[in-house]
Amino acid sequence: MIRNTRHYMAPVGLLGVTLLMLACGQESSDKSHSSASPRQNEESREGTMYRAQLLPLNNIVAGASAGILDWEVRSAKTKVTLTMTNTPEDMEHFQAIHSGSKCPTKSADGNSDGIIDMAELEKVSGSMLFPLDSDLSSLEQGHFSRSRSNFFGNYVYYSEAENQRLRSIASSQSPENRVVVVYGVNQSYNLPSSVFAKEGNRHRYVPISCGVIKARPQESLF
Repeated sequence: MIRNTRHYMAPVGLLGVTLLMLACGQESSDKSHSSASPRQNEESREGTMYRAQLLPLNNIVAGASAGILDWEVRSAKTKVTLTMTNTPEDMEHFQAIHSGSKCPTKSADGNSDGIIDMAELEKVSGSMLFPLDSDLSSLEQGHFSRSRSNFFGNYVYYSEAENQRLRSIASSQSPENRVVVVYGVNQSYNLPSSVFAKEGNRHRYVPISCGVIKARPQESLF
C-alpha cells in the first residue's frame, strides 16, 4: 500500500524554508556588523573606561616612578587622567601614547649602558602616536605644565578633547592595547653619552614609567 506522502513532505519543506530564512537573516546581521562604520563602533564604546597601571622604568635614575591612567570615552568628549607618584621631583614630565602593545623589559637595553632610552623603547612599544599635553587634539607637542611634579615627585594630569578631533589624529577613540609612557629625569644625573638624545635633550626623554591600556571592567554597585 502506497502512503500519501504530501502530509510528510509539507513539514520538511517548511523546515527547509525556515532554516534558509534564518541563515539569510544571520548572514545579513553579520554583514551589517562587519560593515559598521568607525563612528558607529566608537558610539558603541561611549561610557567605556580604560585603565593602565604604569610601572617603573630605569629605576637607577628615576626611582620607583609609578601611576594610574584613566581614559573615559563619553558622548562628545574623551577625558584622560594620569596620576603619578615618586617621579623625579619639581620638573615637567613629557608623556605620550605609543602605538605598540607592550612595555620594554631590561632586555630592551640593546647597548648595555644601563638605560632603556627612547629609541630602544620604541623598538618594543612602537612609535609615538601623540603626546599627553595640554591639547590632546593635536600631534604637536604643546605645554606640559599639567604634568609637572611637585617637591615630592607627585602630580595629577588631566585633559580632555572632543571625540571628533581626537579621532582625526588617532583614527579611533579606543586606546586599548596602546602604551602610555612618562619621561624625564633631572639634569643632575650623569647619563651615558650612548643614551638617545631626542631634540638634543637626553634627560627630558628618558622613559621613567610605562603601562599598557586595557578596557576597565564595569564595577557593580551590588
